[in-house]
Amino acid sequence: MAKIMIVEDNKDIQEIYKHSFEKNGYEVILEDNGLDGLAHVGETMPDVILLDLMLPKMDGFEFLKELKKNQLDVPVIVCSNISDNEVTTKIMDLGAIGIILKVNYSGKQLVDKVQYLLEEAKYNKQANTAKVEGS
Repeated sequence: MAKIMIVEDNKDIQEIYKHSFEKNGYEVILEDNGLDGLAHVGETMPDVILLDLMLPKMDGFEFLKELKKNQLDVPVIVCSNISDNEVTTKIMDLGAIGIILKVNYSGKQLVDKVQYLLEEAKYNKQANTAKVEGS
């Protein structure tokens, strides 16, 4: 069973996401701020993290920086309503594998998009590994 950590401070959104992912066979870990989320990544080792940007205690940008600094290799998908190109570039530079606009996805669509991004990231990682080994 795949495990997803949802780092989101809005309780209503948390519940919608939780229900959608559990219905599709995921084990769901909920965190409502970036600091607690980061603290629990190492012990729970989720397969993917769905991360909001605007969070209390530690925002999504700082979360991504700390995750990278601590060398925790967990795919992160940012789920936000911010669609600015500069912000998108920064998020991807910090190591996120994708960005989902909250307004565009709900329920099953969100689960499908997360699964697609995970498959794409796994494929890209394998392709990059093959390039390095073939060099």
